Amino acid sequence: MRTRLKQALITGTHAPVKPTWPESLFVIAALLLLSRAWSSTLFTGVAPGEVAAATDAPVRLLLFLSIYAISGLLLLAQWRAVMDALLRQKFMFLLLAMTLVSPLWSVNTAESIEKTAGILGGSVFALYLAYRLDTDVMLHLLAIALAVMVIGSYVMALMFPESGVMQGNHQGLWRGVFQHKNHLGLYTVIAGATFFTMALRQRAYRGYYLTGFLLAFALLALSTSKTSILSWTIVFCVLCGYAFYTGRKRFGLLAIATSALILGCFVLQTQARIMAPIVLDVTVSCIEGKAQGESAACNIIPTAQALAPRSSDFSTGRGRIELWQHLWTQIQQRPVLGYSPGGFWLGIDGPSAYIWEREPWHPASSHNGFVELTVHLGFVGLALFLLGTVPLVLGVIRRGLRKTLSATGTVYGAMLAALLLGNLGESMLLSPNKLPWVLMVLLTFGLYRQYSASITGSAAND
Repeated sequence: MRTRLKQALITGTHAPVKPTWPESLFVIAALLLLSRAWSSTLFTGVAPGEVAAATDAPVRLLLFLSIYAISGLLLLAQWRAVMDALLRQKFMFLLLAMTLVSPLWSVNTAESIEKTAGILGGSVFALYLAYRLDTDVMLHLLAIALAVMVIGSYVMALMFPESGVMQGNHQGLWRGVFQHKNHLGLYTVIAGATFFTMALRQRAYRGYYLTGFLLAFALLALSTSKTSILSWTIVFCVLCGYAFYTGRKRFGLLAIATSALILGCFVLQTQARIMAPIVLDVTVSCIEGKAQGESAACNIIPTAQALAPRSSDFSTGRGRIELWQHLWTQIQQRPVLGYSPGGFWLGIDGPSAYIWEREPWHPASSHNGFVELTVHLGFVGLALFLLGTVPLVLGVIRRGLRKTLSATGTVYGAMLAALLLGNLGESMLLSPNKLPWVLMVLLTFGLYRQYSASITGSAAND
């Protein structure tokens, strides 16, 4: 056995494996930690608007480093396949290489080194998922982690509303196990896309996947995240068309029904200030009052409209547009290479001081992944990302139209669409120690593997 292991390390020819239960638990725990689920409960976080030199608690940083070290060691047996993929996926390789050297031009080298380590470490974990684990098992473990986030969010909001429901400007809106309702919205779209396409992919566990899909859909309505609602609408309109095109009409009807319903929630929210979590809360209060013998009329809808927080309208969207205009001024100062991850958002002590002087809400990110990437690595970094990603998206579309898109490719394509659309309202590209960047790298190399398998005629790991 030792000889076989030594030979595998030398040749790098180990095939993907089906993990043992300890390794499976490691994967699920790592996915949950990187998602920042229960982050505010388990760790000391940074309050909204604050910027600190170390944005993660020391214990959590140690856990991240442990994840990356274990992933790297387990990945050694597949080193040849990983190196081949990095060299062939040259734009992603160059993007990661540029990230590695970016602290050289940062105004805060220490902060940039920490952020760069988190980005590269997350990329190692993504390569571990893509190349060490059997694809079927890896997707199943990812689905389990997403299910834990979805179910946990219901538990937190219903049983521990002081932690699972937002306060302040977003009073009454669900955030579940996450720090913000927009984070919950992002993961519900990712979970919904994953569960739906996994149900398309295989009959086994189909009932569980569809149940998770419906739970994610309802949770999105309760988060009221506008970016995520629009992302869901676009993703599932496309999936509806694909399902009908491939002869799966029931799935197509389910996809278009959820798209119509969630878009209806969006219209009610923005035009009439009727928000699902507020209506639910008022309805529960009414039922409790009636049970206690109160005779007054509830007037659920007018009460819900009166209690709707300020974020029900488009004011947050307008605020982001103003933020991007200010960021454009700063990007023009370093348009080629950017400021490096960790070199811009430093509060009043860095380039972000220009933003904070003009935005009283003191943002700590660009609230747009593509703008954030440009801030970090300039237009060179943005170009490398687009050159690596756009061909994959076009490949999914082309294979879908030809009806040659594999089942796994369908899952990867739907998840990639959810992530890219989510980046229009949140900053997730090159996000250190966070699951969205891990998934972005995983999907990039996962789709490359799918395309390579179809080109060579092998059904590698599909």
